[in-house]
Amino acid sequence: SYNSGIKGGAGISFNPIAKFIFQSSANGAGSVRDTSIQVMSVNAETGAPAYKGLISNCLLTNVKGLAYHYNKGSENLYVSNIGIGSNPSHIYLFQKPGNFRGKAKRSQEIALGTLTPWTMAFTSTDDNAMLLMSVTGEKKGIAIFNGILSKNLPADSVLTATQFPPKAVLTIANQGEVRGFSYSARQDLLA
Repeated sequence: SYNSGIKGGAGISFNPIAKFIFQSSANGAGSVRDTSIQVMSVNAETGAPAYKGLISNCLLTNVKGLAYHYNKGSENLYVSNIGIGSNPSHIYLFQKPGNFRGKAKRSQEIALGTLTPWTMAFTSTDDNAMLLMSVTGEKKGIAIFNGILSKNLPADSVLTATQFPPKAVLTIANQGEVRGFSYSARQDLLA
């Protein structure tokens, strides 16, 4: 067993290419406030996790989804965060996530408007990968975002929901809220 130190635990993601585990805190009613994501390495021989770093940012108030993308030396961690009150939900990007040891500045921010994000995954490891995100709220299903990896914005810039809408939202007839899913790029299978 391994205690990551995260308060509660919400989103968790493992990337076998980078051998990283990312775990976000749980910030709900009555929870201890912890606006961080623990980054753990995985020992190739034993599979044991170990401390690698910490991404801490006051924007990470209600993290639900984590998606890591690595291609040709580019390392990106995308984080979905549910907004509170009048603050909309967002996707935040942290580049080279294994290098942070505390306060981390986000590299990109995308406001999601009426979409409430949960689980996220990339469709492949290449630069043309689409981002899949389960969403609730006004639309319910799996939102598909094209071109998120090509959005090279200056630091502190924000894309609005109208500047970067999903290409489509897959829905299931008579379904409730889709909060979790798993995607295999190798098999092109969504469950």
